[in-house]
Amino acid sequence: MPRRSLLPALALWVAACQEQPAPLPTSSVDSGTVVVDGVSLPYLVEGTGRPCLVFGSHLYYPRTFSAGFKQQLRCVHVDQRGFLGDRVPATAGQYSVERAVADIEAVRTALGLDRVIVVGHSMHWAVALAYALAHPERTAGVIAIGAPPTFDSTLAAATASYWAQHASAGRKAFDAANPLRIVPDSVARLGAGAAMIAAYVGNGARYWADSAYDASALWQGMEPNPTVVFQLFDATKPFRLPTTIAPNAPPALIALGRFDYVVPPTLWEGRPLPFEKASLVFFEKSGHTPQLEEPAAFDAAVRDWLATVR
Repeated sequence: MPRRSLLPALALWVAACQEQPAPLPTSSVDSGTVVVDGVSLPYLVEGTGRPCLVFGSHLYYPRTFSAGFKQQLRCVHVDQRGFLGDRVPATAGQYSVERAVADIEAVRTALGLDRVIVVGHSMHWAVALAYALAHPERTAGVIAIGAPPTFDSTLAAATASYWAQHASAGRKAFDAANPLRIVPDSVARLGAGAAMIAAYVGNGARYWADSAYDASALWQGMEPNPTVVFQLFDATKPFRLPTTIAPNAPPALIALGRFDYVVPPTLWEGRPLPFEKASLVFFEKSGHTPQLEEPAAFDAAVRDWLATVR
């Protein structure tokens, strides 16, 4: 069972950040915080190439993207508020997709970025796509990975159906017997944040093409605050993409894994998109995280798509 670990980088997080950050360098690694409405959002910058803003976590996501990806894009990894532990008060209902979009815009402005490629993986897809639609003049393109077209009550039913129909008998058996699976007693023992991580790791057969993959290392140092996370992604407050093309919408790349049992790729079949130039790419040997599971194929898809992005 994964355990919460101490972060040597905490010293960077608590550094004062009220003054305007310096312009981003074109190479090397940079880090700091941007203060938005009194909340310090940590960021990590790495890579070369076109400016890119990856929303979600400055710890988790740099571990999932390859060196090849970072040679194409200069990535700013910025935290969502739900991954700041108890440093963000869990005020009921205040964290929303719209609030997260405003956070991205504040970070983009503070770091002096012009037009960016916005990236969102998994539950962060909604924020990346919503940002692209809200700020098309600031968005060169958007990459959504492991992303459902909606976040509402229909997702759970679609996920259960895809698992029942497409998961192999061996995968289902491993899932049932996974030694990393969290049990009810673990929730009280670990605490809510660590239990959230443990549940993700224990359900690996549903997230990864390799049923036995242990994702614990990706979560090292993370401090989820489930209350805040579930404010952002609340199925009782559905998020749905428009079904008509939005004016000036930037091009979109949507990456989906055939072995993704939490966001079934079938959800996109016949779905109208609000992006005039939208590319759906299916990765045949990936689950929920194709940038890590098939890095060469993912990087090639991004490279081909970037060639079409102005």
